[in-house]
Amino acid sequence: GRINQPEYLFGNATPTSGNDTISLDFENRPMLFTVHSRYEFALNENWSLAPTALYQTTGSASELNVQAWAGLKLKDINPQEEARLNFGLGYRVGDAAEILLGMDYGPLRVAASFDVNTSMYNVATDYQGAFEVAAFYIFRIYKEPAIKPAILCPKF
Repeated sequence: GRINQPEYLFGNATPTSGNDTISLDFENRPMLFTVHSRYEFALNENWSLAPTALYQTTGSASELNVQAWAGLKLKDINPQEEARLNFGLGYRVGDAAEILLGMDYGPLRVAASFDVNTSMYNVATDYQGAFEVAAFYIFRIYKEPAIKPAILCPKF
């Protein structure tokens, strides 16, 4: 989220009447607050489930998005990196239904979604959906634990 309220130029620059100076209209963007949760668990050796939720609010606008992902472990791609095919359904409350498809390969995750408007705005969109693609890489830091030696000195 945004913890500050940055200024940004909104609209067009227009000359002030009577002279050649230009007046710019700046507005403050409202603070953005975002909460995201995901709980992933294994059903068995090959299948997993991951319910997710996202809530965002900025100014007077807010959004709640819930999703249910299923994952299927893929075998024999690379024995050193786990690969998984992910798919599922989602719903942006009061607005759209989503079809989800993605893949994890080691620390790389890619996903695509297609959403279809289910609200009253479907008249404007003619039930045409939007296609989104996302990718991210999870950086891992492997660090040897510092273990202090223990010296046992029994007393007799």
